[in-house]
Amino acid sequence: MNWLQEIEKLGVQPPESNSLTIRIDRPPASLQSTGESKRAFIHKVREQCACYSFLLAGDVRIEVTWHIHEQERYETDRAPDVDNILKPLLDGLCGPEGILIDDNQVQSICCSWIDWTSRDEALTVEVEFLSEEWVPKGHFRFIQFDRGLCYPIATYFPRELQELFVNAFHRGLVARTDLEKLGASYEDSRSVMPIARVFHRTRIGGFPVVTIEEFRNGSNEP
Repeated sequence: MNWLQEIEKLGVQPPESNSLTIRIDRPPASLQSTGESKRAFIHKVREQCACYSFLLAGDVRIEVTWHIHEQERYETDRAPDVDNILKPLLDGLCGPEGILIDDNQVQSICCSWIDWTSRDEALTVEVEFLSEEWVPKGHFRFIQFDRGLCYPIATYFPRELQELFVNAFHRGLVARTDLEKLGASYEDSRSVMPIARVFHRTRIGGFPVVTIEEFRNGSNEP
């Protein structure tokens, strides 16, 4: 069985377009909400993310629309400010059960509210991204290099293909370090690296990680 057949067997479906929409049928949590309320909201967000078999791995743009009755918004003190609902939402969207790896992928975010006739509340989250920048949810791990930089590799790739990706990234990282020692700027030295996005080790809690040494020694687990 080749790795393309393995993807099909695992049920991994790449993004079909450059955007996706998530609807959350409950009031948003805010920074001031209780811990229990935040956990319930995050759980609801991740339930809505469960239908996606991938995680976005590149930069994204997010537009959040909060649907709320005008009277609730204007005539009570229960509705939080729009900027206060973003952090709990991003917490739900990130991580192994979300749709993003980390919230540093968010290049821009817009949040607004709109009135409707229902007394219920809901959020609509639209995410724009590059369709080729994704990893298979539950079927990848990070390889950690120097400086805490971590590079995602699909675990259904044959070992020899994983090694090609890892070695190519490592050669680029070594060349970048050499250029920096010669006084090259970040922009110039970064140009020798693969274009794939990397993540710092501190930003990928909950994901499987092995060091490059462990990878080369044949480790299959972090």
